[in-house]
Amino acid sequence: MTDACLLVPYRATGLVSDGLPFAVAQLGTETFVATSIGHSFQVYACTNKLRQVFVGPQLQRAVTALGAQDELTIVACGPVVFVYGRAELLATLAGEHDASVRQVLCIGRSLLTVCDQGLLVAWSLPDGEVLARMHAGYTPTALAHPATYLNKVLLGAHDGRLQLWNLRSQSCVYEFAGWRSAVLTLEQSPALDVVGAGLADGRVVVHNLKVDRTVVTFAHDTGDACHALAFRTDGEPLLVTASASGQLYVWHLERRERVASLPAAHDGAIASAHFLRGRAELLTAGASDNALRMWSCDRAGGAPRPLRVRSGHAAPPVCVRFHADGSNVGGGAAGQAYLLSGGADRTIRLMSIWTSQQARRRARRIRRTPRTHCAARRAATAAAHAGAVARARRFPGSRAHTMPATAAGATVTASPVPSSGLRALAAPRGATRTILSHERARETTAAGARRVLVDGA
Repeated sequence: MTDACLLVPYRATGLVSDGLPFAVAQLGTETFVATSIGHSFQVYACTNKLRQVFVGPQLQRAVTALGAQDELTIVACGPVVFVYGRAELLATLAGEHDASVRQVLCIGRSLLTVCDQGLLVAWSLPDGEVLARMHAGYTPTALAHPATYLNKVLLGAHDGRLQLWNLRSQSCVYEFAGWRSAVLTLEQSPALDVVGAGLADGRVVVHNLKVDRTVVTFAHDTGDACHALAFRTDGEPLLVTASASGQLYVWHLERRERVASLPAAHDGAIASAHFLRGRAELLTAGASDNALRMWSCDRAGGAPRPLRVRSGHAAPPVCVRFHADGSNVGGGAAGQAYLLSGGADRTIRLMSIWTSQQARRRARRIRRTPRTHCAARRAATAAAHAGAVARARRFPGSRAHTMPATAAGATVTASPVPSSGLRALAAPRGATRTILSHERARETTAAGARRVLVDGA
């Protein structure tokens, strides 16, 4: 970029997550989550209404993996890894990987990176000194550090193998039998020596590493792959798993049964899931819907209910305009502070160009009506039209006007939409909307004024 540029980037709005697994860091009682947004990243405070606290700089390449440890944020861009301390770049880790880094794992003050070629490199943080290099003979599909296992890392493979490696001796300590299905995710449980593994065939295995024995095995419906899992850490023996179809499953570890499920928690696969430490609050990120959601699991049975959400368009926007409603202007004379956008995901969103907390979805998703309901829809439309005509006749002073007859022979009554009537855009496609509420309010106000004059006389 040169000084001669007339326009320079200011900020990106409506971007929450591009589908990569997020990274979580704990600082005291506060939990922070880092998400990637193409060539940059951003950090949210989980215990403060998912408030956006930091947006990273624009990088030359797209982010391929994220990690977090205390106040450090680790960002992998191709074969290079950047270490940030808040807004300051502390170290650049380069020269070891020849392929893109796909996974990073923080172990205390050490960092483990894995590239597409299967090379594992251990670095010290934050100076970036190389501690170890090793190759497992395959490209690991999942990483985990078992609690209290010093200098050990657990590697999952695409063929279902599970191996425990020592980073200091750079050797395989033990190989588990595995489950003949790709290991997609690994998670440490609140119990020592016990980890959870999510498999590509939909199985969820809780395994004891010390005795190499499976504690319990669950399975998703229709073989949905398990992309993420999270253990509750507030004393409840519950496990939540996320599927490739966007569903959340809640399992009771003591009763060894499924106690709840939530279909369509995200539009598409779920990339990450994490329980906040000591709380019944679950954080999830979609792999394709550009959404970060927080759920509360405080109900009986642990079923999740929506708590907070940060989301944007799940498909590219097709129309973007500055919002012309005077009540929402916040940029002063220089311009307006809100963007109104419609996307290919059939939603309308109002986005603030100053803060993400003010962004909201102003229209519900418009879903297609099945053909079997067409007759019922026409009958409901005719009934709504008859009621609208009757109401219009009772208010002859309204500005309602009659449009030409439709193909079905019905007459549609409509009225001008005020600038603040964005809710009318949420009507299902094909339905008739008659907006006379502002006229009724006007008549009611006039009638009330007349009653006051009569009573005063």
